[in-house]
Amino acid sequence: MLRAQRRHYALLGRHGADAARTSIHSATTITDKWTEQGDWSELRERRLARLSVNPVCPSPAASVLRMVNYPEVVTLAHLLASAHHRQRRPPT
Repeated sequence: MLRAQRRHYALLGRHGADAARTSIHSATTITDKWTEQGDWSELRERRLARLSVNPVCPSPAASVLRMVNYPEVVTLAHLLASAHHRQRRPPT
């Protein structure tokens, strides 16, 4: 999580607040869809297992899933903010 936070700050520094905000939003939307579809990576599974999940309600809260997904969100946001991907995006 701390590494992801440092990468998030690096994203802000390298691409600016607007590009970072847009790419984080898009990356969050994508990883939320992955989560809804049950596409879990091994790393996310391990992060979730480290947290104390209520056995009565085994489905983690949305805030817990956001925290567990955060490293993937930041990594994907870096890709989306890259010059290569920005050139390939359709105009909005």
